Amino acid sequence: MPISDTLTLDGQSGADDVYLLRSRTANGAIRIRSGSTLYAPTLMRIEHSTVGSNPVVDKTYVQFQETVEDSSGKTYQQAAALTLTRPRAPGAVGAETYANLVANLIDFLMDGTLTGYATHANLDNLLIGNS
Repeated sequence: MPISDTLTLDGQSGADDVYLLRSRTANGAIRIRSGSTLYAPTLMRIEHSTVGSNPVVDKTYVQFQETVEDSSGKTYQQAAALTLTRPRAPGAVGAETYANLVANLIDFLMDGTLTGYATHANLDNLLIGNS
């Protein structure tokens, strides 16, 4: 089943962010967050590709990108992305394993909360270069 044209996702504050389909390509889609502007958009990109051979690996790239403006009016882009890779091989693991990996990643970045992120110390540390 395809992903819905309109997505309602939890924002950092716990409020909903609504992403509306902007365009589709043969290998993905771009959605724009409702309320953002073409001058300063917040976008969600999904791109699918394959790499390698024996086995071929399916690769899905999901990126959230926003344009922010500093006090002088200069704009910058910041992004968060996730790449999923899965070999097309007999016995390759299914979606449940990927769900666990993604849950672990979110838990690591957001310190165990999925809505109303009270703390995000691990994310803060990553952004200043700590590992």
